Amino acid sequence: MTTQLPVQEYKQEEYISSISDISNDTIALQDSQLAKPLASPATDTQSDLEHIGAKISDFLAKLPKHTAWFYSEYKLLVDSFVLMVVVVVILRLATAVVNAFNTIPLFKEFFQLVGIGYTTWFLNRYLTNVSHRR
Repeated sequence: MTTQLPVQEYKQEEYISSISDISNDTIALQDSQLAKPLASPATDTQSDLEHIGAKISDFLAKLPKHTAWFYSEYKLLVDSFVLMVVVVVILRLATAVVNAFNTIPLFKEFFQLVGIGYTTWFLNRYLTNVSHRR
């Protein structure tokens, strides 16, 4: 057994009135703030870009003055920071060079022999004789 769904019958007048209600709602929506375009026109975008460009240009023009003031105000801190960065970079480079030499065959053993020879010479020259210890 199949059941039939009830069919709504519309009179022509009701149909026309419902269509006019929908069109009135659409007109009201178009007049509201929701119907305004989300993107601003191209002229506003260009003026915004020009405004941002002017701010960046002004910042870059004042940058040397602000940098000079900051350095004169915090000279000791800036110099200390730069010195620490330079020392760390030099130590990293020295470590890299020594590690590179250690990868070459027989260089590690050669440097160990040089170190042992220099230590032996230093001990013999300055620490064995009483006259040289003064």
